[in-house]
Amino acid sequence: MAETIRLRGIGWNHPRCMAPLLASIEDYRRVASSGVEVEWRARSLNEFGEGNFHELLEYDLIVFDHPYCGQVAREGSMIDLSQWLTPAQKAAFAADSLGPCWESYHAAGGIWGLPLDAAAQVSSLRPDLMQRFGWQVPKTLDEVLSLGAAARAQGLYIGWPWVPTDAICTFLTLCASAGFAVSRDKGFFPARADCVLVLDAMRRLAAAAHPDSASWNPIVCYDHMSSADDVVYVPYAFGYTNYSRADRAKPLGYCDIPGLCAATPAGAVLGGAGLGISSGSRHPQAAMDYALFLCSSEYQTGAYVRNGGQPASRAAWLHQANDALTLGFFSGTRATLEQACLRPTFDGYIPHFRDAGQFIVACLKGEAGLEDTAERLRQDYFSR
Repeated sequence: MAETIRLRGIGWNHPRCMAPLLASIEDYRRVASSGVEVEWRARSLNEFGEGNFHELLEYDLIVFDHPYCGQVAREGSMIDLSQWLTPAQKAAFAADSLGPCWESYHAAGGIWGLPLDAAAQVSSLRPDLMQRFGWQVPKTLDEVLSLGAAARAQGLYIGWPWVPTDAICTFLTLCASAGFAVSRDKGFFPARADCVLVLDAMRRLAAAAHPDSASWNPIVCYDHMSSADDVVYVPYAFGYTNYSRADRAKPLGYCDIPGLCAATPAGAVLGGAGLGISSGSRHPQAAMDYALFLCSSEYQTGAYVRNGGQPASRAAWLHQANDALTLGFFSGTRATLEQACLRPTFDGYIPHFRDAGQFIVACLKGEAGLEDTAERLRQDYFSR
């Protein structure tokens, strides 16, 4: 009798990630051609966004964020999947890609993950509160600030998560929205005057937002929005379809982002997650087979969404039953995802990402000037 293969995977600690992964274990057991057992563990959201890969080599499968691609390419901590995928499989993933999701895991001549989960900075709202006061969804940042003033007159707020990770992501979103996106390969960073323009807009947004926004990440923000009744709208935060399902007492609505200078949803920072195979895996072929199952259009469109996942398959986002299940989440934000902007993936970007978030938060708190922060961001980016 063949020995059972045991795969170990690590995701991040939220139902959007873990619930569909855990549910897939039994689904895969029913279709796998040989005995394969899968175990999933979770790390924190902070470790997912800013942790180290050399600590994860004991796992076979790693759920990760695309800015790590350059680092893992240098370290050799994950397998380059370009040699494991057939031309037909690559073409299928490219055809089914939601915006740049498939492209996001390409770096340094390799493919470091399969698109598992798709997210970008999108807008969210409390439909009941917006309708109560007859407020329209903003299309530009100026309209967001006008909504904020109208909300304050009613004792309410707009919100905006701006802990360091989310502050730097909004900075990148607004730069791309205005037409000067930071390049993936360290070739371009916005001019100081352009950085000042964006930082000034972020200061005005922070001043108008709920006073607890400085301590919020998207999860904390959405937990607050869906329980309290004082935040009506958030312009920029990574979307979570878990909060827009009918089983929630106060479900949120999600929609496309407002533009910085014009009414366009283009430029939102792409988030989401890829599924890579650790170079420490003892069973890379079994891990690859399971990854292909999880990331297939068929599985993503069906059980993955039903079990709380936020798929990277474009077919899953276009599926009407999925849109109904999530109260319009997919149709409401698809234009933003299709036009999303990729973060840099060069080796050395992750340390800049960590530090830049701290620089921006200091600026938003008035502890550093606009010009000084802009120059500090530029110098730090090019020094990595």
